[in-house]
Amino acid sequence: MKNPNGNAACNNAIKPTSLSIDITGIKVPKKEEHPSEYSDDNEMLGLVLNAALDAIIWIDINGDISFWNQQAEQVFGWKMSEVIGKRLSTFIIPEKYRQRHDEGMAMYVKTGKGPALNKLLELSALKRSGEEFPIELTIVPIRQGSAEFFCAFIRDITARKLTEEKIKQSSARLMEAQEIAKMGSWETDLLNLQVIWSDETFRIFDTTPHVFEASHNAFLAFVHPEDKAMVDAAFVYSLGKNIDNSIEHRIITHTGLLKFVEERWRVVRDDSGIPVRAVGTCQDITDNKNAEAAIAKVNAEKILILDSIDDGFFAIDHNAMVTYWNRRAEILIGEKREKMIGRNLHEMFARPDSMQFYDNYQKAIREKITVHFEAFSKRTNKWFAVSAFPSENGSLSVYFKDVSGSREAADKIKLSEERYNLVSKATNDMVWDWDLLTNKVYRNKEGWKKIFRTSDADMDNISTDDWDNKIHPDDLDKVILAEKEIQNPAKDLYEVECRMLRDDGTYAIINDRGQIIRNEEG
Repeated sequence: MKNPNGNAACNNAIKPTSLSIDITGIKVPKKEEHPSEYSDDNEMLGLVLNAALDAIIWIDINGDISFWNQQAEQVFGWKMSEVIGKRLSTFIIPEKYRQRHDEGMAMYVKTGKGPALNKLLELSALKRSGEEFPIELTIVPIRQGSAEFFCAFIRDITARKLTEEKIKQSSARLMEAQEIAKMGSWETDLLNLQVIWSDETFRIFDTTPHVFEASHNAFLAFVHPEDKAMVDAAFVYSLGKNIDNSIEHRIITHTGLLKFVEERWRVVRDDSGIPVRAVGTCQDITDNKNAEAAIAKVNAEKILILDSIDDGFFAIDHNAMVTYWNRRAEILIGEKREKMIGRNLHEMFARPDSMQFYDNYQKAIREKITVHFEAFSKRTNKWFAVSAFPSENGSLSVYFKDVSGSREAADKIKLSEERYNLVSKATNDMVWDWDLLTNKVYRNKEGWKKIFRTSDADMDNISTDDWDNKIHPDDLDKVILAEKEIQNPAKDLYEVECRMLRDDGTYAIINDRGQIIRNEEG
């Protein structure tokens, strides 16, 4: 017999139930004989075979059934009396495989060889109901004098196959989840440092099991040279601790890409407390790290700007704690940044000589309105023009300028406002900041309102599509071409002139310009 592909199946790890029986003197039944005509020895043999947990079937070299045990009746649904002396292929072999079976029998008769003999096979069989189901089969040729027949041991493996399919589906879901999360898994045998990686771990390292044999030392070869000592030390340290471990580090993948990964693992010990295995996960956090770097870069640029302006500037959070104090504030107030960061607004200004400042700051926070005022600081003996800008979350940004002895205080307040608008991306022109990594665009509200002649605008819900839809159709290709040029490393400036649809149906001609900021890779 052959498997559904017409080829002999290979052995696997599961072995069939087998019987060692001395059949010397046992009469091989002929198809015209009925079991009642067997000898006592044959009767004993029948009892033994009927007690087997596997279906056992004997067929002669013509393919006719000469024995059919009780388990065969249970498995296939045919009684022994219904099948004895009849062709096996018509009962249990699916029709599409019968010709192959008959050809295999003919080959054995002719050559004495059969590729399916003495092997553990998995193939499909047929029940009386017509249902196909998976079986495990071993066929053993037996000679007794001049007689020759075949003994087949058959096991219904439907339940096992269902279990295997559930495991396969579960593994597929796990692999899919790992791929979505960019998180692989691994296991290290601490006795020989051999490593097992999941498919996603191989993907993170841009390699495959076919070209890379995972081991602890091979893994270390991927670790960035500057991080290798740290990673190795963390792993060694974990062997002596019963804790969950984690570390972030860089790798250089099989294809040469630099990535950031987060490793989390736990050491498994034997009954005597000796570490024997380490099991863990490896997550690609490159996107997060790049985003953090981009944010840090923007923040650094803002800090650089804030430290270079002529206005004093400080910021407080929703708990009224000072979070930023620029260099000019140090000069104007006479207090170092290190002393002021973390101090409370009430502690700084809720006192008689600063009450005008304190009251205006409180008003800005309480009413969520921008407050402009001039006040004299007894602490510094100076007049300050102050602008306080609250946020929705309760934080406050304060710009102040020394206007002592000046008759142009109003003009200086206006200048301070304009500088604030420049720093906070809120000029009369529309100022934008386009993060090419995330495709997020910041645009100032006042500029939007002025250009598009609208009374209000929900800037948080204005998408790039909303912007693109305002471009005049005849100018759209020109804008797209200019955006593509941003990818040209030789370009430092983005500039395009186009028409934009206002809310009143007219078009504004705008000159859109931007400085291109590139990372280390250009």
